[in-house]
Amino acid sequence: MFRSNRYATVAATLALLFSLAGTATATSITLITGHQVKDGSLSGADLANNSVGAKKLKARSLTAKYFRLGSLTNREVRDGTLTLGDLSSDTIAALKGAKGDTGPAGPQGAAGPAGAQGAAGPQGPAGIGIRLAGYVKTSAQTLPADSAFHSAWSMSFTATANQLFILTGNIGNYSCNSTDQQITVDGTPMPFNGAGLLALPAGAHTLRYEVRTSCIDVPNQEALLIPFTRP
Repeated sequence: MFRSNRYATVAATLALLFSLAGTATATSITLITGHQVKDGSLSGADLANNSVGAKKLKARSLTAKYFRLGSLTNREVRDGTLTLGDLSSDTIAALKGAKGDTGPAGPQGAAGPAGAQGAAGPQGPAGIGIRLAGYVKTSAQTLPADSAFHSAWSMSFTATANQLFILTGNIGNYSCNSTDQQITVDGTPMPFNGAGLLALPAGAHTLRYEVRTSCIDVPNQEALLIPFTRP
């Protein structure tokens, strides 16, 4: 009898304890919301896997430092959401698109200012032009009408060894007798044909065109003496 009462007492006592413990447990559980969590106080280790979805994240709250290398693929990144600032320098250097088409030519630019005067160039080779040994030009004239020869023009020049001279130009008066006009070299007459080839010794010389009698009316004259060196 004693044992039966003792068992009943223990059972009643345990029932009371369980009932009190159940009530205490039920009354001590309180839900915690995001407003009661201090910013930055929870880390990834405090959260169960997959317990936080995209809808629970504030826009732009995740940056590159929150992602493990290789954890994101192109399917997780929306088009247009990445800028150059989100990429490493090596990634940017590796980006190279296809070569584009050549663009149209731009407009003609304005003329630039004149450049500075350049340095003088080297001396050029000697020219091949002919240097005359003598030249004379006269207007029409009338000389004394007598039998003596009078000079219509004269030309002085110097010859060097192995030189030849060609006398040419508008020389003489073809409307009068050839005996009344002559060319002299240093005072010595030479056959007159209006031009000629002269071979003279080295030194100074004088050419003259002289007329008399029928040739005293002398038209315009122009005489050229051209030198050549014998080979």
